[in-house]
Amino acid sequence: MTSIDDILANPQILKGKIPNDIISLFQDNPNWAIDTTKKGRNKGKGVVFREVTSEGNFTGRIIQWHPGDSTYHGPDPYWKVSTGEGGTVRIGGENFKE
Repeated sequence: MTSIDDILANPQILKGKIPNDIISLFQDNPNWAIDTTKKGRNKGKGVVFREVTSEGNFTGRIIQWHPGDSTYHGPDPYWKVSTGEGGTVRIGGENFKE
């Protein structure tokens, strides 16, 4: 089974997946918070997994799913993985625009 660390190290693992495919990795995990997207045209429609410290502060590492329908990135759903040290990677379908 894929782990959160596997996803952060190799975000391409997410290609073709939807949030329900990986949500079990984050449920009941005190190091990660699950939320919806807070802004933009698809507000509330995307899913965001944010790493948190034991004090409840965000570390900056996120795994985010956007439902697509964007003039900027195209019509396909896509993932955004930000690791801090590794930067930000976006993974989408065939009509995805970087």
